[in-house]
Amino acid sequence: MPTGQYPRTPTHNLNNRLAQIGKPHRCTYVFTLEHRNKLKKAKIGYVPWNKGLTKETNESVKQGALKVSGPNSHWFGVSRKGPLGPFWKGGRSPSIKLMRESKEYKTWRTGVFKKDKYICQGCGRIGGYLEAHHIKSFTNYPESRYDLANGTTLCLKCHSKTHNYKGRGRIEKQKMQTSPEYSRSNNL
Repeated sequence: MPTGQYPRTPTHNLNNRLAQIGKPHRCTYVFTLEHRNKLKKAKIGYVPWNKGLTKETNESVKQGALKVSGPNSHWFGVSRKGPLGPFWKGGRSPSIKLMRESKEYKTWRTGVFKKDKYICQGCGRIGGYLEAHHIKSFTNYPESRYDLANGTTLCLKCHSKTHNYKGRGRIEKQKMQTSPEYSRSNNL
C-alpha cells in the first residue's frame, strides 16, 4: 500500500459526506427534544432592542455603525491613538526609551555586533538573535553608554544570565536598601 498524502477527489469528498449522514457532528451538542422545546418557549415574546431600527431612523444605531466601519473605527486604530489611547500620559515618553530608539544608540549597537563579528561572546554562537549588552549599566554610567568598549554581543540565553539583565542589579540594590533581612541574608 503506498504511503503519503494524495489529493482528494470529488468522489472521496462525497463518500466522506455520505458516511456522516445521520451521525451527530462531533463538535456540537445534541440537545434532547424536551430541551429544544424549553429553549423555544424561553424565546417567546422576546424582542431584540434593535428590531426595526436602522441607522437612518435611530441615533444610537448610527453611532454604532460609525464606530465599526470607516477610517475612524477602532479596527484602524485612529480612535485609539494619541490622547484617546488608553495609555496616553500627556505626550511624554520615558527618556530611556527615547535614548534606546535614537540613531546614536542604533549605531553603537551595530558597532558592537561588528566588533564581535556577530558571535555571542558567552557561548560562541554565530548569528541568530543577538543582543548588545552594556558591561557597565546603561542607567548608572551615562558617560559610557555609547562607548564600544562598554559593549559586548550576547545571545538571549547568555544575556539573561548577566548581573544587570533588565535592571536586575538596580532591583537587587533597591531590595538591599529597603529590607534589612535581605541585606543580612545575602551578605557574605
